[in-house]
Amino acid sequence: MKRRNFLKSFSAAGLVAGTPISQKAFAAANYTGPIYITLQARGGWDVTSLCDPKTNYDYTDRNGNTENILVNNWSKGEDESGEEIDIPASVVPNSEITYAPFGANEKLFTNHGDKMMIINGIDMQTNSHEAGTINTWSGRFSEGLPTFTALVAQAYGQGLPMAFVSNGGYAATSGIISPTLLSGNSGRLRDLATPNKVDTSRETDTKKFVGTESLDLIKQYKQARLDRLLARNGLPYTQKVLSQFASAQSENNDLESLKLQLRKGYEEGDELQENWVTADSYDSGNGFLDQIELTLAAGAANVMVAADLRTGGFDTHGNHDTRHANALSTLTDGVDFLWQRAKYLGIEDRIRLVIGSEFSRTPKYNDGNGKDHWPVNSMIFMQKPESTLTQGREIQYGKVFGQSSSGHRALQLNSLDLSPIAFGEEDDNNPMPTLQPRHIHRILRRWAGIENDPFSDKFDLNADDLPVENII
Repeated sequence: MKRRNFLKSFSAAGLVAGTPISQKAFAAANYTGPIYITLQARGGWDVTSLCDPKTNYDYTDRNGNTENILVNNWSKGEDESGEEIDIPASVVPNSEITYAPFGANEKLFTNHGDKMMIINGIDMQTNSHEAGTINTWSGRFSEGLPTFTALVAQAYGQGLPMAFVSNGGYAATSGIISPTLLSGNSGRLRDLATPNKVDTSRETDTKKFVGTESLDLIKQYKQARLDRLLARNGLPYTQKVLSQFASAQSENNDLESLKLQLRKGYEEGDELQENWVTADSYDSGNGFLDQIELTLAAGAANVMVAADLRTGGFDTHGNHDTRHANALSTLTDGVDFLWQRAKYLGIEDRIRLVIGSEFSRTPKYNDGNGKDHWPVNSMIFMQKPESTLTQGREIQYGKVFGQSSSGHRALQLNSLDLSPIAFGEEDDNNPMPTLQPRHIHRILRRWAGIENDPFSDKFDLNADDLPVENII
């Protein structure tokens, strides 16, 4: 992307001179509460190879015929004598969380399992990408409800220039807030943050286009010119426009803070290679990591409340194991980098991360060794244990709520205590509800402390048929 086009793409975020309204908004920025982030795994991830692990099982039909169902290849192996054996799921120590020994899952759950709460057996009621996406991130099939991130940004981000940041995923707002769309990459944005540096890609390069003394002199002459223009033009509208222009040209402290957060780890002497705390040092050229780096910079600069991240590659109708392992590895690297970078920026305590997808994959392989769409899902909630912030509520670390059957069917839950009802033992005369996205969004609203916000009341979820207060 050419520098001119990149300047245009970031003008809406108030990061480029000449955007007076956005620049002026930076003056109100001072949000130090939790930072809410949704990570959208696009395409439909396979939770039976992640956080709701399923091994192969015997299925007996109504005629008494028994068949061994191959759910996942990772669940079969051989012992030393060559006999076939079942490979069990792995366990996060001191928790209820189990995970599939597949792809890079061990890295994810070993490094960050202590921050997790898992919800399994979510009944998506659809195999459609579009309907599943809307349902997952808003809590309803049809359009009309804002996403959780839009809702929480509206609640806590009034007056902030970048209260709600979208990285190109599903970001419906229902008109309650305007999103800031981030595009491009963090390297180019650092170029804009340090416009007087000749080569921002080299940490040790200190060459500048203009010397410090000369730059100070240029700023003095610019300010003198603005003062003369203001003195000569007495019309109210002209005065207003010139004042906005002056505000846009000024070096606002909050904008400078955003620039500072973007540069952290890239300046000379930052020891970035030892800590793996920049996108370039972790995995140069990875656009997903760039999303994370830009988002966390806005959070650390106290100008953002909530953001959506996205990664893809999960729609694996063919060659499932290889392609899905790659997609999960990208996801794992992103989550690992997010927490490391957040710690480096001093905002680890503030992060509230939820990871999900529009649906899952079938509990068996198709003829092309792929897996097709399946309407039973899971979500991962993440928060640093013993976070010091009091806004909203804490997750129950190491806990797993909701349940699916061995064949990955969503189980009905007791409406009094959320205990699962075994598959085949349901009472047809008194059916219990399954856990659905509308319930998940009630949980999210309670997590953020916005369940009684006027807009939460306006966008009702109709999700009072399960006691989700037992979860958060």
